[in-house]
Amino acid sequence: MKDTDAQRPEEEFYLLSQDLVDRINNITLGDFDGWIDVCEDLSRHFSLIPIYRLNKDKDRCKAPINPDWSECCYERSLFDKSNYVANNSGIACGPASGVIALNIRDGLSFHDFLAEKGYELRDDTFIVEAGDGTRQYYYQYPNDGCKYSTRPAKKTITDEYGVEKNVTVFEIIGCDGYTLAPGSIDPFTFKHSKVVSNQRIAEAPAWLLDICRYEKIRLAAQQDIKVIQPEGVEDVESSSEFIENNNLCADELSNSSLNASPQERFKKHFDNLVGWGIDKNIAFWTNPTEAFSCSNYLAFPKSKRQYLCLDIDWEGSATVWMDEGLPEPTITFVNRENGHSTLVYELELPVYWPCEQNHFRVNHKPVKYFKAVQKGFTAFVRGDSGYTNSTIKNPFSKKWRVTWHDKQYTLAYLAEFVQLVNACHENNKFRTKNYAGRNEESFYTLSIWAYRNVKKYKNDDLFYDDLMNVASSINSETIPLHWPQKGPLALSEVCGIVRGVCKYACLHRYDPNLKHLFKNYGILGFPQIPDDVLGMKREQITRSRQSQGAYYTHEVVKNNTKKKIYDAIERLRTKNQKISCLSISNESRIGYNNVRNHKEYIREILSK
Repeated sequence: MKDTDAQRPEEEFYLLSQDLVDRINNITLGDFDGWIDVCEDLSRHFSLIPIYRLNKDKDRCKAPINPDWSECCYERSLFDKSNYVANNSGIACGPASGVIALNIRDGLSFHDFLAEKGYELRDDTFIVEAGDGTRQYYYQYPNDGCKYSTRPAKKTITDEYGVEKNVTVFEIIGCDGYTLAPGSIDPFTFKHSKVVSNQRIAEAPAWLLDICRYEKIRLAAQQDIKVIQPEGVEDVESSSEFIENNNLCADELSNSSLNASPQERFKKHFDNLVGWGIDKNIAFWTNPTEAFSCSNYLAFPKSKRQYLCLDIDWEGSATVWMDEGLPEPTITFVNRENGHSTLVYELELPVYWPCEQNHFRVNHKPVKYFKAVQKGFTAFVRGDSGYTNSTIKNPFSKKWRVTWHDKQYTLAYLAEFVQLVNACHENNKFRTKNYAGRNEESFYTLSIWAYRNVKKYKNDDLFYDDLMNVASSINSETIPLHWPQKGPLALSEVCGIVRGVCKYACLHRYDPNLKHLFKNYGILGFPQIPDDVLGMKREQITRSRQSQGAYYTHEVVKNNTKKKIYDAIERLRTKNQKISCLSISNESRIGYNNVRNHKEYIREILSK
């Protein structure tokens, strides 16, 4: 059923209510009632359509549920709560919603395009940030009698095998197009769309309309309204300006970063302020040009990782990927002095990393997946397991012999080549204390102290100060003793470890499972039984260990009893009292029969 008489009043171009924006930006996955209320409120401003939230078929994620959804671009349908209970909602762009959206897929290429053409982007409008990190700028749909359709701006690139493929830089979404509504969850990142600018919807820039203007038919003609052709609309499709803009995909973006070399992509991965050093100590923070020209080592941006690095400390390791059948690295570094190497795999999409600014907004599952793949590769190639993937050799430095290959991979593809290392394996280091490097030893040693003492502190600032003092002590005393060739860590690395440990310990202060990370797992030091040992053999090993543990406990108790008896005899001698089994029992508070069982031991003491 269609609400054909619904007209979008001019006042709806103004801001959403602040209450609605707050509810959108704070929506949670399980709050179905709140989500229904949000969708109902949004339906008063836009023409909504139900969208698949999750689907076994990945191609259907973010796809409309109703096959005739495009009709909602021209006429609003009545809002039905049942359509949105476990689904996302989409905004059907066009005259029914009164909006046209600009979805920017590649920010760098898009801004290059604007600079080349001399265009400007209006940001004084309603803006939504989707869960995948892209932004949608909403503009008023013109009421000039023309149809403005959905137009992707693509660029054709050719890979090293000569295969051409199209990559989308940005999309202009009008009639027969839709965007995910604010508050919807991205099925791949599991992040919700947020309202980042709640300003009044602005008029669309002229250049944007020129690109997506499709036909000169007055849409209101369906209602028998007389059409008056505006000036300048005649022969729009055959105009030279329309043809030029319609060929945007191949012409205007030909020099954009989408066709960039791996060297250019590497440079664009870094922020405007880059940390670097002559040695492994990151001591300088300057602009990228100076960092790339003067340094031997670079610090990755704290907020993302797009390069998975393997530090391999043995000679001739640069070709290990060939010997083991691994994918070809994007960058291969070889140390000219000792033949050690670093293999680097570039990812198609960056993994957003938790840091000070975005720690609670980042989805930690991709981060854990990245670490598991990286540690799996490191173990497979016998690399340095203490390498943290936070710094990288500068590929533009003459100190290294560098080989480039224009290759990009997904984490899922890389994970197929190795056995992933999960968090349980890492937690075993609380037990084994077998550390691969200085960072690991500092982290685990400090974590044990933090988990044991965090409940004593009601003030997190005081806890942080004491944690910093403990970390400084570990770094100045323990680390140089265990790693004499490398010495203590830099202060910046110590501060980073302290921040991470403090934040986790404070958040899990009352977590009952926390104690299992630092408890004393077996004084006898038995190694963990391998997972592939099953059945009777596993039971035999378990019973043998239990027997040895019981014997050890018996010996400990026996020795403690002997010590108490010895101390009691010494006290009785000091008091000049009679020494007998009864007096020893009373003095030591050990049972009389237990004391009598140690007669031989008592005679040995008295004979001395």
